[in-house]
Amino acid sequence: MRNSRLANSFCLFATAATLLLPGCSTQGQRIGVDDGLDLCRRELVLLDSTGDYFAEDIVKGALIGAVGGGALGALAGGSSRDALIGALAGATAGAAAGYLKARQDQSRDQASLYLSVSNDIRRENASIDKTQLAFNQLLDCRQRSADRIKVDVRAGRLPRTVGQAQMADVRSRRDNDLLVARTISQRIQDRASNYEIAANQVAPAPVPGRSPQPIRQATSPQATTTPLQSASASDVRAATSTNLAKRDQFNRSIQTAQAQPSAFELS
Repeated sequence: MRNSRLANSFCLFATAATLLLPGCSTQGQRIGVDDGLDLCRRELVLLDSTGDYFAEDIVKGALIGAVGGGALGALAGGSSRDALIGALAGATAGAAAGYLKARQDQSRDQASLYLSVSNDIRRENASIDKTQLAFNQLLDCRQRSADRIKVDVRAGRLPRTVGQAQMADVRSRRDNDLLVARTISQRIQDRASNYEIAANQVAPAPVPGRSPQPIRQATSPQATTTPLQSASASDVRAATSTNLAKRDQFNRSIQTAQAQPSAFELS
């Protein structure tokens, strides 16, 4: 019975590991092979490529945490579900702890730790901006394709049956675009949870009753992407807050696109 439980737990650890390594799939597996018919292929490839960033770096330390967390759930007599929950929780904690430990080892003092963490999260924010821009450009390309079909059908240049088939193809490709975007969004969320844990350790929220440091908010794209030369706890919290806002914006843009299926109907 114990051996069976351990075997099941190992499978759960493997499952948790695959959830943490989305970048192992090839681009062809993620977005399909190029059939030469997709007028928006360039924009799709660009969107998918921006997702590579979010499958790197901070995830590497997560596997040790996944095994440790899962082992605690299984060996303590818990169910397989407990083991999987433990594995995923341990993965997040392991990644965050590994990242923070590395940054602490590289920092001379608390100020340099603030600087490293602030700039890391700001780079994350700049990468989300690139993903958002790529997604917007892909949506625009799909909409232009749909609009051209509608115009050609109305003008009689394209038989309605042919137009319907072409529109169905554009709609199918758009649905795949949304799947790619949701996959990237999940990667972003996973990484953000790690950064949030680390940021809360480095720069916890001010204690009520004490005067908090003023938070310096980014006011322009340059302020977001240009590395800071010095930083404080307030900069870490500001970068983390901005990260949340950008993640929410990206999620909302996906939801908005998904809620507009009529844009890809001839009628």
